[in-house]
Amino acid sequence: MEYAVASSTYYATTSIAEAHVNGQTINSEVVYIDDDGTKANIGNTNTNFTGSLVKIGNPDLTGGVFNSFGNFATIVVYGNLKISGNTTINGIVYVTGETSFGGGTNTINGSLISAGGTSVTDLTGNATINFDPTVYASWQDITGLNTTSTESPRVVGWTEE
Repeated sequence: MEYAVASSTYYATTSIAEAHVNGQTINSEVVYIDDDGTKANIGNTNTNFTGSLVKIGNPDLTGGVFNSFGNFATIVVYGNLKISGNTTINGIVYVTGETSFGGGTNTINGSLISAGGTSVTDLTGNATINFDPTVYASWQDITGLNTTSTESPRVVGWTEE
């Protein structure tokens, strides 16, 4: 959060953060959305985000490309995350709640850490996770994560259809 405050990319209101990110090309930013009361709809086909997106609450990623930046996770959600609408994420996705996948072709190239598990909510879509063990191995060194454990994450369930 301190990095976002210093860079003027800390938002207490979801709508202002959406206007900053959606449909834009963003390079090397940490965007922190501290608005638990409003669901965020982040992204569209023209969104090209390089940085770290942190959301307190439950966002929907609805398209676009999200790339990691520096020593930050690409997406950090303190709540539940829904990914839909042809979204591509390159890097670590860290979610304290549940991660669900909706319609569209959605891809994570890196690692998904989802404390509340995962689900597919729309059978018209495809979800692909291309696991990268080098990204996974460095999860504890990621700046800004509020981790309470020193143990490495482990896969507790995996299914393919």
